[in-house]
Amino acid sequence: MKGMLRSAETERDRLDKVLSNEIAPADRIQMWSSVDAILATYTPNSPSCTLALGYVQSGKTTSIAALTAAAADREFQVIIAFLGTTLLLLDQNRSRIEKMLGMDKALYKWIVLASIKGRSDRLEIEEQLNKGRTIFIPILKNARQIKKVVEAIDGVAADLKVLIIDDEADQASLNTRPLTDSPSSTHQSIVALRSACPDHLYVQYTATPYAPLLLPPDDSLMPKSVEFLQPGAGYTGGREFFITHADKVIRMIPITDEGSKTPIERLPRSLLTALASFVAGAAVLLEQEGVAAAPISMLIHPTHRNDAQSKYNFLLKRFLHQVRELDDLPESEFGRLIQAEYGRLVQIGVEVVRETSFWEHVSSVLLEITISLVNSETDVNRMQWNQSPCHIVIGGNKLDRGFTVEGLTVSYLNRKASEQIDTLEQRTRAYGYRSKYLPFCQLFASPRTIRVLRGIVHTEDDLRANLRDELELGGTVDSWAREIGLDLPAGTRPSRKYVLPALKNFNVDGNWHSLRRPLLNPESSSHNWSIVSNTGLLEAPLIDFGRLSFRTSSIRISEVLERIVTKWALVDASPSWRQEEIEDFLRRHPRQDEDVPIILMTRESSDQLRARERSWFPDTGYVNLFQGRDNDDRVGVRYEGDRSVGPDLVAHDGVVLQVHFVKRKGVNEDGAFTLAINLGDRQITRREEAS
Repeated sequence: MKGMLRSAETERDRLDKVLSNEIAPADRIQMWSSVDAILATYTPNSPSCTLALGYVQSGKTTSIAALTAAAADREFQVIIAFLGTTLLLLDQNRSRIEKMLGMDKALYKWIVLASIKGRSDRLEIEEQLNKGRTIFIPILKNARQIKKVVEAIDGVAADLKVLIIDDEADQASLNTRPLTDSPSSTHQSIVALRSACPDHLYVQYTATPYAPLLLPPDDSLMPKSVEFLQPGAGYTGGREFFITHADKVIRMIPITDEGSKTPIERLPRSLLTALASFVAGAAVLLEQEGVAAAPISMLIHPTHRNDAQSKYNFLLKRFLHQVRELDDLPESEFGRLIQAEYGRLVQIGVEVVRETSFWEHVSSVLLEITISLVNSETDVNRMQWNQSPCHIVIGGNKLDRGFTVEGLTVSYLNRKASEQIDTLEQRTRAYGYRSKYLPFCQLFASPRTIRVLRGIVHTEDDLRANLRDELELGGTVDSWAREIGLDLPAGTRPSRKYVLPALKNFNVDGNWHSLRRPLLNPESSSHNWSIVSNTGLLEAPLIDFGRLSFRTSSIRISEVLERIVTKWALVDASPSWRQEEIEDFLRRHPRQDEDVPIILMTRESSDQLRARERSWFPDTGYVNLFQGRDNDDRVGVRYEGDRSVGPDLVAHDGVVLQVHFVKRKGVNEDGAFTLAINLGDRQITRREEAS
């Protein structure tokens, strides 16, 4: 027997009305379109896994609420949602979703089971299903909690239609022991849950999908479908922060100010500058918008160590107490720093406010600032954002993923950059603002952190473009992982090594790639001569590179690919030269119009074209194609060797092409051209072929 209570209004329509006060019509249409596409991947009694790929802080929780509402309308009876790996994050996400869907109101649609105990809940679930209720189970993502859900739901009904939502799906869900016969506990519990629900759709939500997409094809959590979520109008993410408006937003801190294992004894100067920027910006916002601007927040992420975080907390509270006691704040050292930061904000577009009003609001901000320490030793179940208009949040790993710092304007990230791009990108919570607040957003970090974050922007763009193309052309996530993969910043990896052990890399160390075994027959030599001649390199001016000078010109990256690399006559296999990989790398470079130095490497410095002589072996080609550095002090400037010629003319991720004119030692022949290319310090990472 089923309950007969029905509402004429669908859950989708009800939620859409709620969201209409916050989200523009076009953005809601796009959101519902993505939800429909996700649900379209469901096949009855054939469990499937779909990835919902969003951007950091781009409204994934709202999308989860929309998916939950639409699933209820389509007669999914149970919706299980992993909403965090910490109670702080679970509480934040659960309260938002329940409020949006009106689960706390007497609508007789939803039953929330937030404290699953196990088998003893089975009768309750059966009774609520008979009443026609949709059961929403928000839980912490850990093995113990998931096992309780398995016990409660296993055997309830063979035809139970279940939606499983895995927020931050790249964290905790994946098997951290893939090379053993004993999977990690959380992963194993998720597999058991899916087995207990033979008719389900499993949806992974994440903005950092690098690990799930590179999983082996036989892993049950490798997605078979991908839905690309679009951020709403005005979203500001990595591109806006680290490329488009980097001159306004990014603030480099000295490498010496990076967090260390030893607790600090005094606040770094760069942190005081960041604090001054936060105070100045908050004062202007409160002047312009009043309490409507609140909450306004600052994030400090110095280290994963709780003791070090506590020391920052102590020192900052002591400093603010001292500043509040000053008789003449504007004339103090910190007051002058606030004034300087206010002047900087004005220069980048913030409106000028009256001086007296500005300092009145500065005093209010300093008085109102509430400092919260968020780590594994603090008992913070819910941030009390409404208790004060101004907040400073200090923390580490608990702030890495998903947690929203409300009204964040200034981020001080002096924790050393992680090699894992998913971790570093999630750690940077400074995304998701409306564009009009961008001038107030300041991100303080070391040059290494900024360089990697800027590189991740291209990683994201490249991933979305190539994965979408691959899927639309009939390919799969598996074929993308094997044949295309990720374009990563130097010195990074997609995720944890123990989650993705079977990866292969190209250009991982940024060294030169040289065509050591070129074709030397007359037809090929003549063909390649024409290619070089058509670039104008043979008439280019001589440029000094220490003791030696070489003809040097430049063409765009796209032309290097189209006019030289793809047209070059070469043998199918040559040591140190992977033609397809190099073509793919150049094709995917983020700056196709950037100039590439092309340098003609010849014998000594001369206006005449004279070939260098090199030993030759038929199987490996030329020996020591690159001339080494001078070993003695000669008259004039020292020559640092061929490998140093060119890279200093471009950025760290720039491209340099050398054209070497060489001939085989001891053979009476004319010289021939061959190539050497430096692709900068980015790398391509793919999954190894399945054995």
